[in-house]
Amino acid sequence: MHWQVAAIRSLQQAAPDYVMRYFGIEVDGSFIIDVSSFQVAPV
Repeated sequence: MHWQVAAIRSLQQAAPDYVMRYFGIEVDGSFIIDVSSFQVAPV
């Protein structure tokens, strides 16, 4: 799992500023993920 974290951090560090802004990635690498879930049923 550690190598996965390192890979993600590497991608974040190499990302252009506009990508960092678009995804809301902070200088320390943290970010917030908005998630929504819903169920549908036939009517």
